[in-house]
Amino acid sequence: MTKKILILGGSGYIGARLTSLLSQKYQDITILDLEIDSKLDKSKIKVINLDITKESVIDEITDQYYDVVINLISLDHNKSQNYKPLIVNNINVLPTWNLLNSFSRKSNLKKFINFSTIHVYSNFTKENQITEESEVNPSSIYGMTHLISENITNYFNSNSKICSINLRLSNSYGEPYLKNKDCWNLVINNLCLNAFKYGEIKLKSNLQNTRNFIHYLDIFQAVELLIDSKSTKYNTYNLCNDKSISFEELIKIIEDQYELIFDKKLVVSVLNEPLKIQNSNYSNLRLKKLNFENKLSIENGINKMFYHLKDD
Repeated sequence: MTKKILILGGSGYIGARLTSLLSQKYQDITILDLEIDSKLDKSKIKVINLDITKESVIDEITDQYYDVVINLISLDHNKSQNYKPLIVNNINVLPTWNLLNSFSRKSNLKKFINFSTIHVYSNFTKENQITEESEVNPSSIYGMTHLISENITNYFNSNSKICSINLRLSNSYGEPYLKNKDCWNLVINNLCLNAFKYGEIKLKSNLQNTRNFIHYLDIFQAVELLIDSKSTKYNTYNLCNDKSISFEELIKIIEDQYELIFDKKLVVSVLNEPLKIQNSNYSNLRLKKLNFENKLSIENGINKMFYHLKDD
């Protein structure tokens, strides 16, 4: 299928997976990243190794025509919290503004898909289910900067010809496509890695605390639907699983899959700290109206992770 697609942050954890999967369907894929992994299959993609924070790079990118731009560029939670505001703003916020501003002036873009985060919502809302219309109240710098980028995206969706979409991503997981170090800090990835390396896992969280996890294959499915959709009723979507899972349930699944693959028991220790229970019951009904469905179970996702670690 001929569509010209640019993936910003295309060699990161999610970016590399999306690049690999999208390049199997779409013929014209370009990625931009400050650090390009040498193991990326450059026979199917074009690579731009430049710094998105520079004005000259913005001009160079927006001089080209693209059907779709997917924005994955962001510092993670820890870096967003610990770096100086100027650095965080230059990476998490300004590229979105600069790109949309320039693309809108040049009329060189049809669709802009901005990856935001579920952390724009309050951690402790009393709502039974969190929808895209729920109150936003970030509890971290990471969530705050993504909310600012969402507002920029919303502005250009209303005031330009660019269809600009926000995807509020919940907790992603799954084996990396490249040797990505940061991905092992993700909750499920980290638990599986420690189980594989040490035969044990240590959990500090309250067992009744819940999280909403989504596998990279379901993330790809949502992006594919949004790329191909001729029109969308909304411009903000929760990208999450149908249901959340408690840490008690998650640990049991990891134990079962570990024993199934390695034929031995996993040692589990739980501090079960009395943390305040968070509401992670998110709705993905908007995405489902585009025929989205969660296809990969937590069991299958963890199974894939263990086999990746075993065969790596």
